[in-house]
Amino acid sequence: MRPRTKRIRAAPRARNGAASPYRFELETEPENWFLEDEGYELAVFHSHPTPSNRPSRTDIKNVGLWAGRPYLILSLETNGLAAWQITGGGEPVELPLS
Repeated sequence: MRPRTKRIRAAPRARNGAASPYRFELETEPENWFLEDEGYELAVFHSHPTPSNRPSRTDIKNVGLWAGRPYLILSLETNGLAAWQITGGGEPVELPLS
């Protein structure tokens, strides 16, 4: 999460509600959602074990409540980082990392 100044202030951990190495259901503590009321912007940060730092089909399919929020993906193979916005069912849009 970050205030609208685009600096990361905190990174509360989330968990995979699916408990699977092949798919995920991103879950976070309910109180983290209220941080938006305090002016923070919620974002997703996760990694891919492949060279791609583009949202996967699973990322797009399971975006759920995270639709429209920044989605940062790190490729563990290349250390490449990219930011995306995923809308419900739509094509991901790459965001600048500045």
